[in-house]
Order: sequence, then structure tokens, then C-alpha cells
Amino acid sequence: MKKLISLSAFLVFFSFFSAFAAVSNPPLPVITAPIEERFFTGSPEEITKFIATKVEEDQKVSAYLNKLKTQLTQVEAQQTIAEAIELFNILPLQFKKLEAKVKAPPLQVNIVLPSLGPPPYRLKLYYDLLATYQQILSQISDNQKQYDLTKKELDYLNEDLKTLFSNYGEISAKKAWPGIYLICGQIISMQVRYAIKKLTLNQLQNVLQTLETSKQQCMEEISAVFQHLKITRNDLKKALQAVEKAKKQERDTTEKIKQEGNKIERNIVLIEIKIDNILQKLARPDISQEAKRLFEVEKERLQMQLYRYRALKDKLDKDNLIAHLETQKQEFKAEWLSCYIGEGGRLEKRKALRKWADTLGELQLIQNKLDTALSQTQLKAELVNDKIIAVKQSLITADGKFKKALSALLRECQSTLSLLNDNILALQETKKKITATIVEIDLTLSLMKTKISLWEKVYAWFRERGLDTGEKVKRVLYYPLWTIGVTPFSLATLIKFLITISIGLYVLKWAKRRFMQILTKKPEFYSGSINSAVTLGYYLGIFFVFMIALSVVGINLSQITIIFGALGVGIGFGLQTIANNFISGIILLTERSIKVGDIVEVGDNLTGEVKRINMRSTVIRTYDGLDAIVPNSEFISNRVTTWTYDDDWRRLYIPFGVAYGSDPEKVAKIAYEVAKETAITTEDQQHRTQVLFTGFGDNSLDFTLIVWCRMHRLRKSTKELISDYYFGLYKKFTEAGIEIPFPQRDIHIRSLSEEIVQKLKQSTK
Repeated sequence: MKKLISLSAFLVFFSFFSAFAAVSNPPLPVITAPIEERFFTGSPEEITKFIATKVEEDQKVSAYLNKLKTQLTQVEAQQTIAEAIELFNILPLQFKKLEAKVKAPPLQVNIVLPSLGPPPYRLKLYYDLLATYQQILSQISDNQKQYDLTKKELDYLNEDLKTLFSNYGEISAKKAWPGIYLICGQIISMQVRYAIKKLTLNQLQNVLQTLETSKQQCMEEISAVFQHLKITRNDLKKALQAVEKAKKQERDTTEKIKQEGNKIERNIVLIEIKIDNILQKLARPDISQEAKRLFEVEKERLQMQLYRYRALKDKLDKDNLIAHLETQKQEFKAEWLSCYIGEGGRLEKRKALRKWADTLGELQLIQNKLDTALSQTQLKAELVNDKIIAVKQSLITADGKFKKALSALLRECQSTLSLLNDNILALQETKKKITATIVEIDLTLSLMKTKISLWEKVYAWFRERGLDTGEKVKRVLYYPLWTIGVTPFSLATLIKFLITISIGLYVLKWAKRRFMQILTKKPEFYSGSINSAVTLGYYLGIFFVFMIALSVVGINLSQITIIFGALGVGIGFGLQTIANNFISGIILLTERSIKVGDIVEVGDNLTGEVKRINMRSTVIRTYDGLDAIVPNSEFISNRVTTWTYDDDWRRLYIPFGVAYGSDPEKVAKIAYEVAKETAITTEDQQHRTQVLFTGFGDNSLDFTLIVWCRMHRLRKSTKELISDYYFGLYKKFTEAGIEIPFPQRDIHIRSLSEEIVQKLKQSTK
């Protein structure tokens, strides 16, 4: 059996080899790269000549493959050759298409700009140029979409050609001849398609460049015409009449839409009721299969009818939008014409520009909503179309009542699809109209801004702000907030009071510094006396500044005297603690012995950062995350330790011990390295790191590592800081083999009883 299989395999191979050997020098197209640039690079004559060469080569390959097909006996090889022959037979048509593309004249841009002539220009010429400009924008948009699509197709072809070329190399290495011709045909076909797309892309790029040039030229002409427009009162009158006409048409349309919309809403409600009834019937357990099928079809027909009525409602909304757009367009035309000829003055011109800039933003939002509505309507149309196809297929096998119900559903679907297609066209047309309106408003507004001089802009801005906000500011400033005696207290009064206090405090601080400088130079005065006298004078000055500020704002000082007298009696009886803390707060705020951000120790267990200094108390944030509220008198009457009074340098002591027998110099060196490697260590000439050998302990050689750190940078407690060094010391000592000792005791037994000695000996045997 094995011999028979080997013999048959040999015969198949012999027949296949004989078929190729029968034709000497088989023709094979030369493919050196995935993309053949000679199909689209060079002059038209060079490309045409290259195409002719490829056509001749194609004919030889086709003849060879036809001859080879008759000599092959293997079925798989015959199928491969047949597919290759089909590809090479199609190539001449592709070559003709490519040659026609090469010889085709460049695409023309059908844009004709109106001739200007000498100024002044009529309004009609301006709107003709606007229409031309919108036409150019539309063509740019269409060609840009086609350009992007073609470029994307080229990218896909490029990737496919790279993959085929890679497969071509593998098949060539294996000498799989039928497969080589098949993949050759595929590559050449795709290369021709790529060349056609590439030539199309170049043409589209040239068209876009021409359109951009036309756009720039049209814009320049629009600007020139706008600057020399001749607008008469008659033009403005016609524009105002057009506004009234558009408003009347919008009112009529709105009324008509309202009536039709009410009818549609009633029909929608009735259909929804019918659908609910059908759903209730379908939920009944005793319903037959035939009735269930009929109810299902009827439900789908009603749902399709619901689709149609909602589409009718969308159409009404679109008609209303078109009428509103026409009104806005005519209103804008009338307003910019009025501003152009100087009606209403500078202020009205600025208001109109701002109003229509806001309207432009609203129109752009409506445009985005139209895009969404168009996409949704197109999706609904696709769904209805799929439903029509499904119903038609079901009608082939349906009969009786079911066929009649399906026919009614089909008619409803077709009617709905027709209405949806009409809505799609209407939405596209509405989108074009709103785009044209946006372009007109945007362009005209930008040109109107160039007509406004800088002086007009500044004048209108100040006058508008002055008229609009001046009275409002006055009302806010002089609104009575409360009353002291008979004197109303307003925001303006508060501002006067604060300004007076600020100026007074500034003068007092300057005087304090000046007196300190002068008196310090006098040798007969002690520094303590100078500080006490200047400080006392400073606080007396604050009191007088406060009284002057009260007088400036119109408060009767006799009333203040009574208030202070009553306050003094209250302090004497029961407010000593509050007064003490209040005065302590004033002292802290003025002397700044402690300040926000300082790290302080108050008492025995309270350490933290000063977060806020109030008049009665100071808030300290501890390192445990707690906020401690400390009365200000604690900082005045008790001892306070601050880590950051003059500077924020802090020295840390890290005691440690090592086992006896360790090298002290090596231990000191390692400890110094740990200090250097720890990020919180800070060192300079005045603050150096030290390692002290402090003594011989019971179980260890005792050392102390002394380091400096900056507390403002760290914001940690002392325990947290020291912990970083202990981690480093333990790691380094372990790596160096230095033992960290622990307490040990040696027990020396002087005497034991004879009985215990005998028992120990027996236990060891």
C-alpha cells in the first residue's frame, strides 16, 4: 500500500514538473516594491509608456498561463492558475482606466467672482459676493471630505500591498509557481488601483489649493466692497419691511404648526393606547398562536405609525426653525445696515455687535443639534428599510389573514420610510441654510468691527459701563448695613474706616522703626528702655488711630466712651480671662514673638506647628494630626520653646550601642555615612555632623550621632526624624557584620548540695 501511495505521488509530481518544463523561460512580472511609483510619477508621456510596457507584459503572462492550464493535471494547481488568468484578464481594463486618468484634464473649479468696478458699491454686490463665498466654502467642505476619504483608502491599500509583497517574497523563495502568478496579479491590480487613487488625491489637492486661493480673493473683495458700500435710507426701509414680513410669516407658521402639532399629539396618544391594549391581549394565557402572530404584526404596524407621526412632528419643528432663521437673518440685516449708516450712535452699535455675537453662538448650538437629528433620522430610515426587507421576505410564505396584516405593515413601513427620507433631505437643506446664516453673520460682524475706530470702542465701553454700573455701585456702596446710634454704617463707611486704619498703622510702624534707629544711637538709653517706650507709644498710637478712624466715619465719640466704660466694668467683674487673652493676642500679633508656621512646644506634651493666631487663641497643629486651641495668655505668661524663632536649625541626638569587640573608628565611619545618606540631614560650616564615643556600657560601646536638620522643610516630630536614622544604622551595621548587643547575664554557682550534684551526674549519663 505504501509503495502504491509513493508511486502515485511521484506521478503527480512528475506531471506537474513536466508541465513547467514543457515551456522554457516562463514569463514573470518584475515586482521590486509594494508600490510602483512609475504608475503615477513623471510626465503623462512617461507614465503612458510604462503602462504600455506593463500591458505587453500582461499579455505574455496571460498567454503563458492559458497554455499552462491545459498541461496541468492537478486540480488545485488548475484552480490557482484559473484565478491568476482571471486577474490578468481584468488588468487591461484597469490599465485603460489608469491611462484615461493620466490623460484627463485637471479638475476645474467653477467659481466666477463678480466684477467689482469702481466704488461706491451697491448692497446687492455685497450679498452676491457673500453667496459666492458660501459656495466656495461648500465646495471646499465637499472636496475636503473626498480628499480625506481617498487618503484613507490609500492608507488601507498601502498596508494591504505591504502584506502581499511580504507573502510574495515567501512564495518566491519556495518556488510555488502557480501561487506566484496569483499573487503577482493581485499586487499589480492593487498597484494600479493605488495609482488611480493617488492621481485622484493629487487632483483633489490642486482643487483645494485653487479653492483656497479663490476663498482668499473673494474675502478680499468682500472686505473692499464692505468698506465702500453705499447704503441709502431706502435700503434700510426695505430691510425693515422684510423684517416685518418675516415676523408675520413666522407667526403664521407658528400658529399653523401649533394646530397641526396638537392633532399629531392626539394621534400619538391614541396609538399608544392601542399598543397598550395589544400588549394586554398578548399577555393573556389563553391566546392562540395564530391570534398572537396577528397581534404582533398589528403592534409593529402601530409602532411604525408612531414613527411616522413623530417624523411629522419633527418636520413641523424644522419648518418652525426655518421661519425663525429667516426672521433672524432679516433682523440682522436691518440692524447692521442701521449701524453702518450711523443710526443709534456708538453705544447702540456696540450693543448690536455683542447681541449678534451671542446669537451666533446660539445658532452654532442649533447647528450641532441639527447634525444629531440628521444622524438619528438616517438611523431610523435604515431600521425601517431593514424592516421592509424582512416583511417582504415574510410575505413570500404568508397566506390568509397573516398575509393581509403583513401587507398593511409593509404599506405603513413604506409610507414611514418615504417621510423619513423627506425629513433627511429637509434637514440637510435646513443645515445648509443655517450654515449660510452663520457665515453671513460671522463675516459681517468681523467686518463691522473693522469699521469701529479705537476711540469709538473706548468711548462706548466707558459710557456703557458708566451708565450701566455707576448707579449700581453707588447703591451697593451706600446701602446701610447697620446703625450705630444715629449713624448708618455702609460699605463706603467701612472702606473709609479701613483706609484710615491702614494709613495710621503704616505711619505708626514707620515711626516706630525710625524712633528705634534714632534712640539706639544714643548711648545714654538702654535697649530695654528704648523697646519699652517705643512699644508703649506704638500701642497708644494704635488707640488714637482707632479713635480717629471712628471719627472719620461719623461715629459719635461720646457713645464710644459709654461703651468703653461699660466694657471696663464688665472686665472688672468677670471678663478678666477674656481680656487677658485678647490683650495677649494683640501682643503676639504686634510683637510677633511667634508667628504662623513656627514650630513650638507649649507645656510638657504639646508640640506642633502654629496654624493660626486669633485675637483670643492660637491654633496649633500637632504631629498626631490634632488641632489644639491654646489661649494666648499661655504664650505670654508661661515659658514657650520655639524651634523656628530666629532660624529653623534643629540638632538631633541619636544614641546607639554596638557590641564589645567592634572597631570604634569603623562604627563612627558607618554612622557618618548613614547621616550623609539620610535625606533630612543638613550640614554647613556652623552645623556639622558628629559621632561621639560616649562611654563603655554594661553590654555595649555607647555612641551618639549628632546631626542637624531644617524643621521648616520636614514638618515631622522628633521621634519620626530619629526613626529614619535608626533604620539606616541598623541596615548598615547588619551589612558590615557589626553586632548590636542586648543585655546578657552570667550566673556563677558557688556551691551545690551533694544530692543535687549526684542527680545531675545521673541525668548526663
